[in-house]
Parts: sequence; structure tokens; C-alpha cells
Amino acid sequence: GDQVISVRNAGRLREMMADVVRKGGTGTAAAVDGYEVGGKTGSAQIWDPKARVYSHKYNASFLGMVPLNNPKLVIAVTLNGSALYGGVVGAPVFHTIAASALRLMDVKKDYDLP
Repeated sequence: GDQVISVRNAGRLREMMADVVRKGGTGTAAAVDGYEVGGKTGSAQIWDPKARVYSHKYNASFLGMVPLNNPKLVIAVTLNGSALYGGVVGAPVFHTIAASALRLMDVKKDYDLP
């Protein structure tokens, strides 16, 4: 296929996505032991057209890829009408799916746990 962004910018984007899942990020619950994970959380507040205000509900999401430097899985999780943010509800779903799929696919780990 056609290259849509430079190798340098792809690396930068990958690193930003890794920071989302690392300690201090908004999607730490997506982490999978032994693998580098990259992702992006999303929390779009839902507009209530009748009341003409934003509701206290969200379209919560987490989009991630693993292993980060040679992705075998890309998973998009969306939860419409959630009372919580994407990092809180979407990231754990990503973790559960990714951990099982990586095991079933026998994808080599990025690192061994101490």
C-alpha cells in the first residue's frame, strides 16, 4: 500500500500511544503482561437534544494495538451510553480480549516478567 505518514512520524505516534497505556496514562488498564501495548482512550459526552444539554453519559472507547512494534492485533472497543470514561471501561475490555487472543495466537512476548 501507499505510505501515508513518514516512518519518523509513525514512530512518534506509536510512542504517544504507548504512553497512554504506561503508568500515568489514561489507559493503563489495557496493559497486557509481557507485551508493549499502544492505545488511545476516548470519551465523547452525549448530547441530549430534548433537554438541549450534554447528558452525563458518554460514548466511551479504547482503540489499541499489540505488540506495539509489530502489531498482530488491532482492537476497537466502544461502549455507547456509558456513565464512565473510555480508559475506565474500554481499556479493561481491550486487556481481556487482547490477553486471550495473544495466547490463542501464540504471539511471542516482547519481554519476560521478572
